Amino acid sequence: MNPHRVVFGLRAALIFGAALALSPALAADDLFAVGGIKVDATAASATEARDKAVAQGRPVAWTKLYRRLAREKDWPNQPQLDDATLMRMIRGIEIANEKRSSTRYLADIRYEFNPADVKRVLQQANVAYTETSGKRVLIIPVVPGAAKPYDAGGAWTKAWAATDLGGGIVPIVLPAGTGGDMDVLARSDLPRLKWESLSAIATRYNASEVLIAEASSAGGAVSVTLVRVTPGSAAAAPPLPPQPGYAAAAQATSTAIREAWKGRAAINYGQRSRVMVLVSFDSGREWASLRSRLSTVPSVADVSVLALSLNSAQIEISYVGALPQLQEALEGQGLNLSQGPGMYVLRAGAAAP
Repeated sequence: MNPHRVVFGLRAALIFGAALALSPALAADDLFAVGGIKVDATAASATEARDKAVAQGRPVAWTKLYRRLAREKDWPNQPQLDDATLMRMIRGIEIANEKRSSTRYLADIRYEFNPADVKRVLQQANVAYTETSGKRVLIIPVVPGAAKPYDAGGAWTKAWAATDLGGGIVPIVLPAGTGGDMDVLARSDLPRLKWESLSAIATRYNASEVLIAEASSAGGAVSVTLVRVTPGSAAAAPPLPPQPGYAAAAQATSTAIREAWKGRAAINYGQRSRVMVLVSFDSGREWASLRSRLSTVPSVADVSVLALSLNSAQIEISYVGALPQLQEALEGQGLNLSQGPGMYVLRAGAAAP
């Protein structure tokens, strides 16, 4: 059966419409939508079974969403929400693989949460979270020292192919290993390649960086070292804790990639600070553009202009989270915030792609 969508009215009533295909907007990676929730419920009637199944999936979807946005160390602090609250937070659902009888209902459901409601709940619980996803990364599984470091039929590559890489806070893509991919993947020096040699395959997958996942196996335990290759550098992270087999190692590595991003990007909205900043600009148009960029940074709560002259301004930025997080967020808008003589200095450049 084709997937169909259910939206919620002002009173949270279910409105079941005609079956329709996934729209492009729903097919996109939406941080506040959780798919693949399998439900199975039995009741006295088909309608009751359906409603029971939909309700059954709501807390499961909420847990998956919370763990997506919050750091692993904050998972024990997940707000426990009653069903009425969850109903108000979910603005729509999509149903696929629906099967029903007179008393039983089975389906795969995608729950779309209202971002504003989710943020409010997390802020009230004083939980740090991220509301932006990291840039796409290309993961290349290799076994250092092997005749073919990348082996499409090897256990390490197959483990990654079987790992669920979708729906995470950091989009991870595995190379298909066909066509032009093999110009890079077939090289014996693959684990040591720099960006100049990897940029073509990264561009093919629209990835901003490449992660070489080096796996070594001893006594049934698999240890993984990630080498991050970007246009500016190539650096190896400390080895991850050994895992009992390739499947567990691939899953643990994908989790570590996302947790590393959340460690940098998760903001505690209960932590508020101010910083005095000197801004220089060449024209009124550049000044207006700079203020517009500032307004798009989620961690910027307010900007106060303390002094303004023809080519400079002294401003105070009120922000949430930590200063390094603010600096990283500003970089995404092409704004560099650095320590100058006496106060911080904000310089404008090109916005990050």
